[in-house]
Amino acid sequence: MNPTEVSRDPDRGPVDSVHLRLSTYRHRGEARLDVAGELDVASAPTLAATICRISRKPHQTVLVDLGALTFCDCAGLGVLLEQHLQLREVGSTLVLLNPSPAVRRLLALTGVDQHLDIRGPHPAGPRSSGPRKGPNDRTRLSQGPSS
Repeated sequence: MNPTEVSRDPDRGPVDSVHLRLSTYRHRGEARLDVAGELDVASAPTLAATICRISRKPHQTVLVDLGALTFCDCAGLGVLLEQHLQLREVGSTLVLLNPSPAVRRLLALTGVDQHLDIRGPHPAGPRSSGPRKGPNDRTRLSQGPSS
């Protein structure tokens, strides 16, 4: 997206936490959140509140750009998973964009990458975007209700 196609969220501009900077935008039915800095136990509630604020409409895509995220702990992972589940309940989608190699490794080591739609640079070669289904994947967070 180039700057002429994107508008700032009219509700609020950039949000700063102690070591976290969040900028929100809206574009063609999508909400976008750029995350920079450290996502930890102190800043995770700020991220959760911001995602809730920008995702008020059902059936929308929420893009979270992690390209400038330098650190993420289990509290940050918990927020990403929780928001994924809450958005899915209202027919919306959470998409993580551009995680750094360190953040992508954390997502892979914890198995979170199996449940979330992650798009962006692939440090270890090509990988299809979106949640993967492995042979031992019994519970899929990204699936809708069973019929």
